Amino acid sequence: MNQPNKPPVMEKTEALLFFSPGFPSDENDSTCLPLQQTLILSMQRQFPERQIIICSFHYPHRREQYSWHGIPVISFHGGYKGGLYRYRLWSRLKKALLPF
Repeated sequence: MNQPNKPPVMEKTEALLFFSPGFPSDENDSTCLPLQQTLILSMQRQFPERQIIICSFHYPHRREQYSWHGIPVISFHGGYKGGLYRYRLWSRLKKALLPF
């Protein structure tokens, strides 16, 4: 009897998600929320086995994914707007986090 093909089993790791209105655009952006930067870097040292993911709603002013000290950052460039724009921002956030 043929067994249906099973999808490969993916190993799940625990992730720490940080949601923030803004986050540094690169490692040189040291004046943007320095307390948050210190917190994230210390969490990375304290829990090296956990994946850290940062979701930045408004700053930097571009929509992209980039790496900050080896930590993935998803920037949504929400534009500080409400109403329908805010709904679209949350829709993009949900779509971006589906793989995690």
